[in-house]
Formats: sequence, structure tokens, C-alpha cells
Amino acid sequence: MNGRQIRYYSDDRLVFDHTDADPYPGGWFAFRTVASHFHIEDFTVWRPPVT
Repeated sequence: MNGRQIRYYSDDRLVFDHTDADPYPGGWFAFRTVASHFHIEDFTVWRPPVT
């Protein structure tokens, strides 16, 4: 699904797979924590293939 699919993998294992029925056409992406912290390594975002 072009631009609607959100997948999260951890150690090459699919953790969740979500299809967004009404995705934003553009904008920003961020992580947020409250009263905690986390560390991210090897983070990658791919653009969906043009169909």
C-alpha cells in the first residue's frame, strides 16, 4: 500500500504492521517520551516504491 503502511521491526522481527486509512500527505516525524528516555540505533525510513 503506497504510503499507508507503517511497519516496525526489532532485530529483523516484525513487531507491528499498521495500515493508515487517512495518512498525512507530508510533514514531520518524531519520537516522544515522557519522564523517560530511550536510545535508537540504525534507524531507517524508506520511501514507498512508485507504482
